[in-house]
Amino acid sequence: MSSEVPLDVSSPLPYGATGAWNCPLTADAIAARQSGPAAVPSIAQAVATACQVPCDFPALAEAIIPDDRVVIVFNHRLAGRTEIASELWNILAARGVSPANVTIIDAPSPVEPPVDPRTGLPQGVRDELVWQIHQPADPVATGYLGSSVGGERIYISRALLDADLIIPVSTVEMDPVHGICGAMHAIFPALTNSESLQRLLKAGHEELSAEDERPIRQLAEEVAGMLGVQFSIELVPSASGTGVSQVLAGQPEAVHRLARQAIREHWLLKVDRRSESVVAAVASRDGRPCTWEDVSRAAQTARRLVTRGGRIILLTDLPGTLTEGWELVRDCTQPRDAMKRVRMVQPADEIAIDQMLRAADFATVYLLGGPEGDVLEDLFLHPLASPKEVDRLLEGSDDCILLSGAQYVRGKARASDADPE
Repeated sequence: MSSEVPLDVSSPLPYGATGAWNCPLTADAIAARQSGPAAVPSIAQAVATACQVPCDFPALAEAIIPDDRVVIVFNHRLAGRTEIASELWNILAARGVSPANVTIIDAPSPVEPPVDPRTGLPQGVRDELVWQIHQPADPVATGYLGSSVGGERIYISRALLDADLIIPVSTVEMDPVHGICGAMHAIFPALTNSESLQRLLKAGHEELSAEDERPIRQLAEEVAGMLGVQFSIELVPSASGTGVSQVLAGQPEAVHRLARQAIREHWLLKVDRRSESVVAAVASRDGRPCTWEDVSRAAQTARRLVTRGGRIILLTDLPGTLTEGWELVRDCTQPRDAMKRVRMVQPADEIAIDQMLRAADFATVYLLGGPEGDVLEDLFLHPLASPKEVDRLLEGSDDCILLSGAQYVRGKARASDADPE
């Protein structure tokens, strides 16, 4: 839950797929620690239970008939995708649905392709059940749904236009564009065409809180209503273990209301003032290495909590490769110059790069993991070779904030320096 007092620092901060850092500081030196909620032991069991006893809706099985054409929508940040796909298939199969009538559709990831969620299914089912990654640039991939109340022409994946039952599944978390986003955002704008994506997905709204109403969030809910979405599944993240602390299913509005409440309770950190150092541990999803998207979100969170010119220490197991978007940054002389170039070119990971550059422009950012040496320095980041270097960096520190699952935290300091624009 939110914390404003020193907390126990004896337990390590997990980061990446297998890393853990033991804080060498005393409790008196810790201004706040955000740990997040405990993980469920089994994502599959949590999904099964949520679908059997959903919020404001009958059991999912009761809403299914054998001839239904079912589309399951995953967002690219989803944890436990193979377990979720298997459990949903069990429910559909028990109602007599043919695997040939089931499609799982993924929104494209800004950087790396998503993992095939069918790997846990029986071979015969896997061969018939369709999995597709949405291709927004393909004119055949989307069709016209209708016009919104505000006159926006809505184009959406053709798979959704042909579906009898749509089940969107998403992690619920704080997003730089949507605020607190959930299952409806797995549909729109994620599954629209390239023109709409370029118009709608701009850099995050620094001036807005996660709770503020945003036109894009309202439009996502309107599109879901136009499609007749009546059932959704949202997962509240954890910082370790399965990566999921709670699974909520049922009527979309009721599900998202409860999910937002859980996010406020577990992932919102309010402190009286900024601290000189913020250690942000980035959690893994599905046992895979950290992504630049998650690390950049963690950097954005830390920037909201650190003093201007302070230290942001990011604990990750980032791989050593860079995207084409990050390569744009390497020969720039200042973070703000790099921001301008990235905005001009608009790479797929523009938002993530912008978040990291803003952090580097505000504070000194240290990174454990990722490319070695000069490569990180070209990105305005300071490399750390091991957790021992983190310990040495913090020697003598008496004002530090610790964050587990930092990509999920929303931090706010009441007495805050204005962020540079």
